[in-house]
Amino acid sequence: MKTRIGILALLLLGCNPAAPSPVSPPTGGSGGTGTCPAGSTPVLGGCLTKTAACVPANGAVDRLAVGSTCASCHVLLAGSMPTMPPINTRPSAANTGWQPTGVTLTNTGSINVTVDGTVIDSKNVSGCITVNARNVTIRRSKITTNSTCIHGITVQRSDANLLVEDVEVDATIGTDYSHTETSGAETCISGSGFTARRVNLHGCRRGAYVVPYATSTPNVTIDASYIHNLDRVTTYSRAGVTSYLHSNFTLRNNSIDATGGNTDWGTTYAIFVGIFDEIPVNIAIDGNYINGGTFGLNGGYSEGSTKIPENMRVTNNQFGSNFLGGTHNYVAPNTTWYGNTLASNGATVNR
Repeated sequence: MKTRIGILALLLLGCNPAAPSPVSPPTGGSGGTGTCPAGSTPVLGGCLTKTAACVPANGAVDRLAVGSTCASCHVLLAGSMPTMPPINTRPSAANTGWQPTGVTLTNTGSINVTVDGTVIDSKNVSGCITVNARNVTIRRSKITTNSTCIHGITVQRSDANLLVEDVEVDATIGTDYSHTETSGAETCISGSGFTARRVNLHGCRRGAYVVPYATSTPNVTIDASYIHNLDRVTTYSRAGVTSYLHSNFTLRNNSIDATGGNTDWGTTYAIFVGIFDEIPVNIAIDGNYINGGTFGLNGGYSEGSTKIPENMRVTNNQFGSNFLGGTHNYVAPNTTWYGNTLASNGATVNR
């Protein structure tokens, strides 16, 4: 039977579709900085090599054509996965957001950005920010949503290349467009094509709702950030991070805490990877503290489904202990999984 095989985190020889074997971290352990050999290309967390035998019919360079029968096209080289050095201090209110920077904020209302290259710096925004431009920077600022805000920050184009750095979003007051029972905003950050670094997100139902606004190849990185104290709802799901992105999504060195809320926990996750029409490709979840929810991580895979995330890596994360059902579920069998432990005692968390 023909099979569809994406980027595999192992070395495949020829066209033998043998069962994958576990991938070991690079020399030096979880803090290593492995390098790519000559003739390969650095990608999210690994090194791609190409054989001349296969050219994907859809022109993609990161997966096989639909219906391909062997994995001879693009594969990750075993043992060549660079990983970011672990952070020494878990993200918290003390080291994320605008306050640690020491700036004095200037008051302003909601902002609609339409000019490329706009910089928003040291602002105390009472309202929300909408970005419909490229290469915008929002830094060292606080956004406090009001009753008209559905999102704290809305990114309206997948090629935005937005940088959000040292920003706090307090979405305790807002509008949830689909669920009237919630008092906070729907999300703190919504969209794609952005990097969020050292951000402090709280009060919303979803800390980050990552979804493409176009069919282009968007990139999203959330790094060294603190997502916590999500809006308390009694029926509908909430998540620290929800992603329906179809390519290039990185969660690295964050503290994502979905504890608290309703008594039955609903369908809450600290991290939720969802699948629409496109199969997610290049997902890296590395070095995070993950706590709270029915399960801490939903990997987006359903048993027997033909839609399997490709080149998904869950590595070097610490899981807390406040889960109703367990640390994780729905993780695809081809997921690269190593270095994940319990924060309480260092015990290994197996896939």
